[in-house]
Amino acid sequence: MKKFLLLNIGNTHTQWLLTPQDKFDSHISGRVNTADWQQDLSLLPAVESGCTVWAACVVPPARKILSESSVYSDLHWVDACAAPVCGLDFSPVDTSTL
Repeated sequence: MKKFLLLNIGNTHTQWLLTPQDKFDSHISGRVNTADWQQDLSLLPAVESGCTVWAACVVPPARKILSESSVYSDLHWVDACAAPVCGLDFSPVDTSTL
C-alpha cells in the first residue's frame, strides 16, 4: 500500500502526518521546530522508499533547504501553482500574494 507523508512547514513548527493512501492515522504524526530541522535534516521523519511527500511551506529558506536535499526522493509542493493537481481551486484568489 502506498504511503504519504504530509508536511506543514510553518515559521515556528513543522508538523507531519504519515499515512497510507486510504486513511489518515493520527498516531503517526509529529512536530519539530522548523529552525532545528533546517540545521539537522535527520530531525525530519524518515520514510520508506516509494513514499510520496507533499509539503506546504511559508518559509522560503526551509523550502530551499528541503528541495536541495536528498531527504525525500518523491517530494511535491502544495502551492497555488500545484493546487489544481490536488483538486484545489484558487481561481477566486490573487495568487501573486501567496
